Amino acid sequence: MFRFMNLFHFLAVWFGVIAILSISPVSAFEKPESPVNPKNIVYEKYISDGNFFTALIPKDWEKDEDIILGRTAKEYGVIVVGPRGMEGTPVMITILYYGDGKDTHEWIKSADDFINRNSKTYLGKLLEGEEYGEVREIIFAGRKAKKFDRKTFVSISSSKKILIFERFVVVPATTGFYKLQYEAPSDLAKKYESVFDRVINSFKPNVK
Repeated sequence: MFRFMNLFHFLAVWFGVIAILSISPVSAFEKPESPVNPKNIVYEKYISDGNFFTALIPKDWEKDEDIILGRTAKEYGVIVVGPRGMEGTPVMITILYYGDGKDTHEWIKSADDFINRNSKTYLGKLLEGEEYGEVREIIFAGRKAKKFDRKTFVSISSSKKILIFERFVVVPATTGFYKLQYEAPSDLAKKYESVFDRVINSFKPNVK
């Protein structure tokens, strides 16, 4: 299952995390902060189902991949789940290729549509502490891409929410687009940012 694979799956993932947090302090989806320094993390090569891209991912972080759902939705990739911070919220890195989804992920029409939906608040005004950074054009993996950051709140119970940091790199392709996303609770965001940098610097798209 993938973050933003589709709206329903995204909500299911987060409600699942919330339910786990309320039952047990440690679970498969939330791990105690790793004693391994980010500089000493061991990486392994990941090849997406369908060979749409390759990248290095942390070997000892939990890998969350749903191949059957991915093929159905034409959305291919992986989430790697790492150390957890405040309230058990984990660091997560998502690499995802959205294929031709005219009949699947209809809520996302294109790379630009994805950016428009995620680079500004849907509430009309920012909550205190929220931030949406500028969408910047960059050269990434040898092609034009767009990058932006945001700080938003995630509810972990009916009465509690925490601030998370997210970074997105969105790469258009001739068919579909790629999304690389870093997400971390604010207390771990800086510490593991270099892990995301290592992952995206190793990224090789196979759809032109």
